[in-house]
Amino acid sequence: MKVAVLGGGALAMEMARALNELEAAVTLFSDSDELKGIVPIKSAKVLRVTKRFLGPEDVLENRSRLADLFRVTYQIDPKKLIESQQEDNPELYKQFDEQMMKSLGKELESFEDFDLVVDASENKIPLMLGPGGSPALNELSLKDEGPLFYGEDCFEFLKNKPAKPHLVLNGEGDDMARALLNLKEWTKESGNELTLVTDRDLPFEGLSKELSIEIDTFIKEEETNFTLKMEAYRDEVFKWRELEDYMKSKIPMPTEPKPPFEILLKSYITSIDKLIDNEGWYLTVESPDFKIGDAKVELKTLKADNILVLKGYKRDLSLCEHLQTEYNKKKNNSLDPNGFHSEPGFYTLCAENLEDGKLKVKEIISNMLSFFSRV
Repeated sequence: MKVAVLGGGALAMEMARALNELEAAVTLFSDSDELKGIVPIKSAKVLRVTKRFLGPEDVLENRSRLADLFRVTYQIDPKKLIESQQEDNPELYKQFDEQMMKSLGKELESFEDFDLVVDASENKIPLMLGPGGSPALNELSLKDEGPLFYGEDCFEFLKNKPAKPHLVLNGEGDDMARALLNLKEWTKESGNELTLVTDRDLPFEGLSKELSIEIDTFIKEEETNFTLKMEAYRDEVFKWRELEDYMKSKIPMPTEPKPPFEILLKSYITSIDKLIDNEGWYLTVESPDFKIGDAKVELKTLKADNILVLKGYKRDLSLCEHLQTEYNKKKNNSLDPNGFHSEPGFYTLCAENLEDGKLKVKEIISNMLSFFSRV
C-alpha cells in the first residue's frame, strides 16, 4: 500500500516509522527542510488533499470510494528547482535571459497519488478578534494593512520593543501570559499604555505550573509597586493642599500614577476602525449584560497602535474540504476519537501527548490493514 503522511512532528514521524516497518511505501510531506529519516521525505507545502475524480458527495454503486486514489497536491519551491537544474545543466541556463528566469520563478504545483493518507500535520489558523474567534467588524478588510498580529507572529513582533505607546492584547491562557511577561520592561516606560481584553472571568486560568508561578509573581510585584506609588502620590497631594494659594498657582498638583496595565474581563472586541484624520486604530469593546449581572453595560473605545490576538487556534479544514470528513471543531480533531472519517482511507492523527498518539497510530494501521493484505 502507498501511504502519504502529512506533517513534520513527532506523531507524523511515528506513523511513518510504523508504516515503514510494515513495508508500506510511505512518503512523508513536511514544510521543514531539516527532517531526515528512514522514509522518503518531500519538503513541500501540501495545498490540498482530494480524490482524483470523486467529489465529496459522489457514491460508487457497490464499491468503496477507495477505488479512486487520493491526490496530494503540493507547492514546488521554484527557486530550489531552478538551482538543482542549474547544477545539472549549467550551459543551458546561461542561454536564458532575465525575463525567462523570472517566469521560471513563479509558484508551481505538483501532485502525487496515494492509496491512503494520514493527516498528522499541525495546520492551524489563529482565531480572530471577535466573539468565539470570529472576525470583528471590519477586521477582514483591515487586517492586512493594520497593526494586527496573530498567534506566533505576536512573539516575533515582541522580539523588538513596541515603538508606539498604545498596545492591546486580546486573548487568554498561556500565550497571553507569555506576551505579558515579554512586556515587563516596556510597561515601566513612561507614556506606554497596555490593555488586556479577555472574554473570560480571569485571563490566566489553567496555566502550566511554571508559567502560573511566574505570572502570579509578576502581577503581585506590580500590584505592590503600584500601591507604593499611590501611597506616595497621596502624601504628595496632601502636602500640596497644605501650600499657600500663591504657591499652588506655581506648583502643579501631583499627577496620579497609572497602573502598569488594565485588564478588561468578560469583554469582547466587536469592531475595529481607522479614522482618516487620526493615527492609530480604534477598538469597540463590549461586555454583555448576561455575563456581568447587574453591573452597568458600557461600550468602551480603545486606541491601539498595535493589537496582539492570542485567542488560540483552530484546525485548517481547507486542506481536506473536498473529502468526506467530520471534525470536532472544539477539539480540533476528527469526531471519531481514533481519527477515522467517513472517507475510507483518510485519517486525522493528533493527540495531547506522544503516548496517546502511539495508541492512535496502532488503531489507524489496524484499520488500514482491513483494506489491504500484507504481502
